[in-house]
Amino acid sequence: MVQAGAIVHLGSGLIIYGDYYRGIGWHFEDFNWNDQPDVRADDVPRPLAHGNFPSETYLESRDLNMPGFVVAKSHSLLLKEKNKLNRLRRRIVRVTVEEPGLTTWADAEVRAVAFDDHGFAPEARFRLSLYMADPRKYGKSERVFSSGETVFHRGNADAAPDVTVTGNMPSGYSIQGPGGKHYDVAQALGAGQTHRIDFETGYLYRNGALQPATAVSRAETWLVPPGTGFPMTLAPASGTGTLATKVPYTST
Repeated sequence: MVQAGAIVHLGSGLIIYGDYYRGIGWHFEDFNWNDQPDVRADDVPRPLAHGNFPSETYLESRDLNMPGFVVAKSHSLLLKEKNKLNRLRRRIVRVTVEEPGLTTWADAEVRAVAFDDHGFAPEARFRLSLYMADPRKYGKSERVFSSGETVFHRGNADAAPDVTVTGNMPSGYSIQGPGGKHYDVAQALGAGQTHRIDFETGYLYRNGALQPATAVSRAETWLVPPGTGFPMTLAPASGTGTLATKVPYTST
């Protein structure tokens, strides 16, 4: 469930309030945004022995449900409001949830919308069903971390760092991470240019453009677990540069 005082944004055009009754507008009564997704595993029994072999576990997709009501000034305006939500059916929208002290978001498909009109009053009850193929929720990075600083986040799931590198390094550079892992860039980086590395995919971008695989000589990536984290350090092969790392709040 969501905490008291939450406000939900569906895409950029629909706001559903759960903090207090506002009269005209959309209000929800319940929303399972903070329920934990199920876990799946391919368990294999140990032959002629107790238990199973250890196996990797993964998070299942999530179904979100929101009952609530909408109030309009007239029946014609109520129909327009209902069509705002109906237009989102079968579309993937950004769901942003503002809770006291924390804002998180995820992408979800609007699977079903149902309305029950109240009759004479220009208001209706609704029920909204959303499907999250990726069960994780995201928020802002705690701050921007410099080279050598310990990167971390306060969520409850592993987070993929987003790295920006600037400087003048004609022979490339290496980004050093946990357990001896490193991401090595062979492509020269000139003054005024920017490299961005998405550790979710391992892709390298220069000035916003995806670079060929030959630009990277070693593409080891890593995730930042919730909690204390670890240092990430820039090591130029020649020249000098700066490293700026963002670790998005990531939770289930």
